[in-house]
Amino acid sequence: MAPSPAIQSYLIEIAPESADIQLGFNTSSLHIGVALGSMVGGFVVSQYSISVNPAAGRLITLLSILSALYSMTRKEKHDAIKKAF
Repeated sequence: MAPSPAIQSYLIEIAPESADIQLGFNTSSLHIGVALGSMVGGFVVSQYSISVNPAAGRLITLLSILSALYSMTRKEKHDAIKKAF
C-alpha cells in the first residue's frame, strides 16, 4: 500500500471540502481490495491450478490501471465544472 499517501494527497487536492469523506472511502476501498484479492486468489487456486493465479493478478492489475486512468482524465472535467459554478 505504498502509493496510499500520494492517492490521499490527490484526493485532498481535487476536493478539499470533502477530504474527510474521501479519505474514509479510500481507506475502506483499500481494505475491500485486499479482501476481494484474497477471495479471487483463493477461488482461482481452488478451482484451477495455482499457475493460473498470475493471470488473474494481471487481469486485476489491468482493471486497476484502467480505473486510475479514468480517474485522472475526469479531473479535467471536474476543473471545468468548478469554473462553471
